[in-house]
Amino acid sequence: MPTKANVHFILTGACHVEYSGRQIAMSIPLEQEDGRPTTVTDIAHQVRAEWPEELSVMKDEIASTRFKILKTGRLLGDEDLFKDALTASELENCGTEEPKVILMHLVVQKAPPAESAKTTEEVKEEKEPAGDSLSVPDIERSTEDREESTTRCCVVM
Repeated sequence: MPTKANVHFILTGACHVEYSGRQIAMSIPLEQEDGRPTTVTDIAHQVRAEWPEELSVMKDEIASTRFKILKTGRLLGDEDLFKDALTASELENCGTEEPKVILMHLVVQKAPPAESAKTTEEVKEEKEPAGDSLSVPDIERSTEDREESTTRCCVVM
């Protein structure tokens, strides 16, 4: 039974421009040392642990950034089994003396922008107009806004 696959990851996504399209070669086990099948999460841990020195500019970034793995255009879930992502011929090829390379994409993702934490009072102040009562222009504007919003939603009253 084959034990490892020869995988080349093509770097894409939000990685450094000089590294986009470069390949990282790794030998990925089909099973972990404890005997359980290798998951995509296990592969991610291995990629972080074995990040190549020649791509040192991204070493710190890759340790904390999110990334996804694609195989033949299909996004692999974190708990997907690695061997299930391989074709029968790829699995068979893993057991040969000179296994062929399996290409996968490593898509680096930017961290989502931090949202500013607003208090409930700040949100209320933004929604409520200043002052105790509405002035005439405010009433006219609110009527216009209501008419615009109802026509945008295709609701006729």
